[in-house]
Amino acid sequence: MNLFIDTSLDNLYFLIFNDKYEIVKKTNIENIARKTDIFYDELEKILGNNILVKDLNIYITLGPGSFMGSRIASLFAKTSAMFSNKDVFTISTYDLLKEQEIKKHNNCEYVNIKISKKTNFQIIFSKKGDFEKIVTIKNDNNWTKFDYDFFEKHLSFFVKKFKKVNKEEVYQLEPIYLTDPQIGEIK
Repeated sequence: MNLFIDTSLDNLYFLIFNDKYEIVKKTNIENIARKTDIFYDELEKILGNNILVKDLNIYITLGPGSFMGSRIASLFAKTSAMFSNKDVFTISTYDLLKEQEIKKHNNCEYVNIKISKKTNFQIIFSKKGDFEKIVTIKNDNNWTKFDYDFFEKHLSFFVKKFKKVNKEEVYQLEPIYLTDPQIGEIK
């Protein structure tokens, strides 16, 4: 069994799927700012009494995106790996969004990641699809949204894009940040 967690973007999303890429359970709470407040309660609900964390491979997005959202997923993956013999798989948020856009439109020159009410980062890719540069742009509600329904319909495609983390390196997992963390209100 496998658990995909996305806490880097606007939603809190858990998806449990089997090795045939069939969805067993899912939770998608939209537009939740403080994911850390409900992460473990929602995880407990989706696991129920039948599924144990130690029996799940963990798939996570590493960010960039929500500072604490990105952090809680990587901390959970590291902790889970300490107590199980299961694997951890990761992908950056911008690579996941890029793969979505390629699958939908056969092309992706850039993705926009929301970082505040006023600002987005535009991640620009080379013609080969590699990360090229980051540009700060105005947030006009023009960020690239992750399509969870599309992800579920093409689960095997997306899962194959994740990279397996070596057991020896799982404890070094760190979220991807494009700016220094902002603690408290912007002054």
